[in-house]
Amino acid sequence: MEFGRKKQDNEKLERRKVPVLAAGPSRGLTAAQAAERMEAGWSNAPVEPPGKTVGQIVASNVFTYFNMLFLIFAICVLAVGSWQNAMFMGIIFANTAIGITQELRAKRTLDKLILITAPKGRVIRDGAEQKLLTSQLVRDDVVILSAGSQINADAIVLEGECSVNESLITGEADEIKKTEGSELLSGSFVVSGECRARLIRVGADSFANKLTVEAKKLKAPKQSEMMQSLTKLVKWIGVLIIPLGTLMAIKEIVWIGRDIQDGVVATVAS
Repeated sequence: MEFGRKKQDNEKLERRKVPVLAAGPSRGLTAAQAAERMEAGWSNAPVEPPGKTVGQIVASNVFTYFNMLFLIFAICVLAVGSWQNAMFMGIIFANTAIGITQELRAKRTLDKLILITAPKGRVIRDGAEQKLLTSQLVRDDVVILSAGSQINADAIVLEGECSVNESLITGEADEIKKTEGSELLSGSFVVSGECRARLIRVGADSFANKLTVEAKKLKAPKQSEMMQSLTKLVKWIGVLIIPLGTLMAIKEIVWIGRDIQDGVVATVAS
């Protein structure tokens, strides 16, 4: 998954410039013109949104500063043979497991979010109608859209007219009439009528793909001013714990005169 995402991102960055071709509604692109656009990176291939992999989710929840800190405490307690005082690690493991489970569940839910569901589309190539996979369509292709069709990429109507439902992407419940020169948004559905349209934005540039990528991003909720202050305070406490813990251990063992086991346990407990 991670390799595929990097590959698609590289394809997007390495797109070669190909002049826009206003193909006629009855002729469409030739096979050679379509192949040129496919090779240049102007296909309608879906894009993978930026996000954490399963490994990154696990690592971000396991390898935290406080988990490492509590692991050091547990090692110190176990080193002096006080096994029963290391039980606090059970809470750390449970908290980490809950965090991983919640993030994985959110990832699975977002991965199911798909706006473009039509696997194939009708296209004019070399003057003949063909049925191709959505990912095989390219910019400047002339497509045929009729009642029940989903618009697979942003397009502009060349001839004919139709009514579309954009509720899935814009929330607009009313049908919108599209005539020659009107723009069609990917992800919307044709309710009635028939038209031929030229694809103007495909793949990562299409409205539906941009919307999907934005929706799938796992964003941290914005913190209030109070929560930001508390977060900073916790970070400072985390930084100070190690030197303060060292001083406390010296106090317990050297100044008060406790044995090492009691001194370590008392330091960790405090």
